Amino acid sequence: MNRIKNYILNGQGLGIKYLAALAILASLVFAIFVRVEGAQYIPYAQEVADQMLPIKIVDGQIVQPLNTFKMAQISIEGKSSPLALPLVLDTRVSNLDANLLPEGVYVTRTNIYTVTNNQIKVIKLEGDNFIPKADYTEVFKSWLNWSAFVLGICGIVLLFVLYFILTMFYALCAQLIAKIARKDMNFERRMRLSALVLVATYIIFLPLSFIGIDSSLLFFVVVICALAWFVIKCAPCKVCAQAETAKVEVVEKKAQPAAKKPVQRKAKAAVKKENVKAETKEIAAEKKEEPKAPAPAKKKPGRKPAAKKVVKKATPAPKTAKAKAENK
Repeated sequence: MNRIKNYILNGQGLGIKYLAALAILASLVFAIFVRVEGAQYIPYAQEVADQMLPIKIVDGQIVQPLNTFKMAQISIEGKSSPLALPLVLDTRVSNLDANLLPEGVYVTRTNIYTVTNNQIKVIKLEGDNFIPKADYTEVFKSWLNWSAFVLGICGIVLLFVLYFILTMFYALCAQLIAKIARKDMNFERRMRLSALVLVATYIIFLPLSFIGIDSSLLFFVVVICALAWFVIKCAPCKVCAQAETAKVEVVEKKAQPAAKKPVQRKAKAAVKKENVKAETKEIAAEKKEEPKAPAPAKKKPGRKPAAKKVVKKATPAPKTAKAKAENK
């Protein structure tokens, strides 16, 4: 019980998986019921086939049996007279006034009439065909198996949609009960509660339906009583829930300044870094914009001028005594 209560009050989702499981279970039971109960009517279908067949169609007209009137009948145990079915074969005529016919299926020489309270359908026979008189028991069993399978698959979809609509309806009823009892029940809680109550009630009423206890009013009363019991006994009080939310908000507000300080410091440090980066970028841009002084032209390496040769003047040698005598 505590797990169910915790799921309804604190769980997630709308209880869709439980509705899907219920739809699958109900469709499976319905398909099995169709297969088992339908098997009892196969001998009656064979009896009708023996009465109406053979039928031969040539160029869109029944030629066998010709000028014949037959009405399908089945023999039921415990009754002296056979039971007439609304299936008539009349090859004496080609057309009928369908407005004067009671409900049923009428086969004439060239047409098939299907008459109901709402409409009248006329199907014209075409081509050539022959349906012999034979044992069709296995054919009827195959048709029955496929019919049960198709009904089971379609039943899953249709029942799921039906159960979801019923869940929303009972969730609305739970909302009214919660308002009267002053209980806190949001939409998701009401949907989970309605889904579980609906599934539990169907599981209880499913075997009872085979006994003959099947009442929509009783089903509705049981569901509403279960919803009211849970909302009044297990749902939190609306005032208490508001007080708890207020306490949580106060605690969060107190915790906010302490948590903001490191964040603010980090933000300031990040701003400083960004300012420094911006200043460095501006300085770099200014340096790029300043004109650069032309660099001195480099002298091309050439040959050095040849060093001048110093010619030394010859100093006269000192005159000898003989030379001095000659000069004199």
